[in-house]
Amino acid sequence: MRKKIALLGLVMLAGCGSPPPVTLTPADSTVAKVYADMLLLSASREILPDSLKQKIDKDAELKKIFVRHQLPPETFYDELARYKTDTRRWQVLQACTIALLEERRGAAVKNLNHAEVPKPTVFPTPMFVPPFAKPNLKKELPPPKIKN
Repeated sequence: MRKKIALLGLVMLAGCGSPPPVTLTPADSTVAKVYADMLLLSASREILPDSLKQKIDKDAELKKIFVRHQLPPETFYDELARYKTDTRRWQVLQACTIALLEERRGAAVKNLNHAEVPKPTVFPTPMFVPPFAKPNLKKELPPPKIKN
C-alpha cells in the first residue's frame, strides 16, 4: 500500500514540473510592436481635449500603424485571439509590449533631457511694484486734522 502511494506521489510530482519557457517568434514581436503602438495611440487620445479628439481620425491612425509594421489588421486580430487562448503566451506578449513601451519612454526622456529648452519669457505683471518704487506713505501724507 505504501509503495502504491509513493509511486502515485512520484507520478504526480513528475507531472507538476515547470512547463518549457515560451519564446516569441519574429511574427510575435511584430504583433507586440503593433500592440504597443495601438496602446500609445489610445493613451494619447485619452489625454487630448474633446475638441482635438474630433480632429484625429482613429481609423486612419490605426491603418498607418498596420502599414508601418507591414501587418494586415486581420492577421493582427487573429493572432490576438490566439494569444488570449494561451495564457502563458499572452503573458509573454504583454511583458514584451511593456518592455517596448519602457524602452520608448526611456528614449523619449533622454531626448527631452538633451533638448534645448528655451528660457521662458517673464513679463512684469501690472500688480508688481518693485520695493524701491513704493512711496513712503507715512512721510508724504499730511497729519490728520482733528475736529473739535
